[in-house]
Amino acid sequence: MSDRIVALIGCVAALGCAARASVKSSAVPQPADGRPAPASSASASGTSMSNARVKARGEASAECDLNHYIERAEQLRKLPITGAISCQLEPQRELSNLAVQVALRDTPKAWLDGQLQFLRLMGFASEQFDLVGGLRALTEEQLAGFYDPTGNILYVSKDLDPENSDMALVHEVVHALQDQHFNLGRRMAEAKTSDELSALQLLAEGDATSAMIDMPRGNGQIPQAIIERLSEFGAFIAQASVSDVEVPALLRRSILAPYADGMLLIERLRAAGDWASVNALWQSAPHTTSELLHFGRHQVAVTLPAAPLWRQHAVSYDDVTGEQTLRLVLEEWDSLAGAAASADGLLGDRLSVFSAAEGSALVWRMAFQTREDVDQVIHSFKKGPFKTAMNSRSMGTAGSLTRGCDNDATGNPMALLRDGLQIMLVAQSRNVETPALACRQLVGWANAGLNPTAR
Repeated sequence: MSDRIVALIGCVAALGCAARASVKSSAVPQPADGRPAPASSASASGTSMSNARVKARGEASAECDLNHYIERAEQLRKLPITGAISCQLEPQRELSNLAVQVALRDTPKAWLDGQLQFLRLMGFASEQFDLVGGLRALTEEQLAGFYDPTGNILYVSKDLDPENSDMALVHEVVHALQDQHFNLGRRMAEAKTSDELSALQLLAEGDATSAMIDMPRGNGQIPQAIIERLSEFGAFIAQASVSDVEVPALLRRSILAPYADGMLLIERLRAAGDWASVNALWQSAPHTTSELLHFGRHQVAVTLPAAPLWRQHAVSYDDVTGEQTLRLVLEEWDSLAGAAASADGLLGDRLSVFSAAEGSALVWRMAFQTREDVDQVIHSFKKGPFKTAMNSRSMGTAGSLTRGCDNDATGNPMALLRDGLQIMLVAQSRNVETPALACRQLVGWANAGLNPTAR
C-alpha cells in the first residue's frame, strides 16, 4: 500500500521527486509513488566523465547544464558518476503531466482500482474521488523535479527560483548516483510488496535529502527551516491545499513520510559513520519499513483467510503494507506520537481488496508483539471509525467492534475483531440493502479468518 496504499503518490518517477518549497531554504522534497520501470544498465566505470557525462536532450539541454550539479552531487554524496545522464527543464504543468505519465507507465489498472477501493472503503476518499486526478493536482502544486531511470533523465521545473532549482538538481542527480551504484531503479521495479517499495523509497529519499541539505548547512547543522518542516510536517499537511481538487490527507502524509523518516534515518547513520554507513545499508537490501524505523527488526508473513465474503469474487489488491503505512493510516485519527506508538508493535500484516457483483470489500489482518501493542492499536482505531463503539479499550483477549450497521448510519459497514495478538479489519461498500446483515457477515468472515479451525 503507501507505497501501495498510495502507490501512485509515493514515488512519481520511481526514484522520487523534489518538492516545490514554499519557504526559502527549506526545500524538503516530496514524492509520488508509482510502480517504477526497470532502470537501464549503467556503465561499470568508476571514473568521472567530465563534459561527456551530460547527454544533449533537445532544446532543454541548453538551459540545463548538469556538469556543475554532477560535480556538486559527487562531492556531497561522495560517490562518482559512472554513466551519462541528461536533464530537461519543463514548465510546471508539463512537468506534472510527464510525472503522471511515468507513474502510470507500468501500473496495472486492476491494481490502481484496488488502491482506490481501499481509500474509499476506509473512508479516506469519497466515491467521486479520482486518484489520477488527485495525483496530477498534487504534482502540479508540489513537484519540483524527478528522475526517470529508464532513460537516465532528470526533469526539473523551469519555474523554481535559483536556490531551489540548485537544490532540486542536486537532489535528482543523487538519485541517478543511487541508481548507478545501488541499482535503485531495478530494485524498486522488482519490489514484491508495497512495504518493500516504501523501504527503498524511504532510504532513497532520506539519502538524497541529506546530501541536498549539505548545500546550505555548511557547518554540518541542519537549517532550522528544514528542521521545522520535518518536525511539524503534520501541521503542514493539514494546512496544505490543492486548488479545487479533493486530495485525501492520507495521500498528503504519504508524500512527506519517506522524506521525514528517511532523512532522520540517514542523519543517524551519518553521525555514526558518515556515508560509508549509508552505503552499507544500501548493500544490506532492507525489505520492510520496520527494519529502517527500528534497526534489526524483521516482520513475519501473515496468511489471509482462504475465502472472501462472497462466492464469486476477484482479488483486485493483495499486499503487505508495513509499519509506516499503518502509522500513516492511524494518523488520520490519532496524534503523531499516538499513531507511531500503535504502529510500533506491528509484526506483520496482509491486506486484500475483493470485488464482486455485491460490491467491494477489504480485509486487513495484522499481528502484533504483545497484548499491550494490540490494546494500543485498537485504542487508535477507536478514535476514528470505531469511536462510537461501546466495547472496552482492550476488548480483553478477544472481541469485536462494528460501525455503519444501522440503516441510517453513514459510512461503510466495518468490523474490527481481536483474537489474542492478531486483529482483523474488514469493510464492505455501502451498496447493500441491510447494513446490519452486512456487519454480521463481516464479523463471521473475520472470525473465520482469525480462527480457521472454527469454520
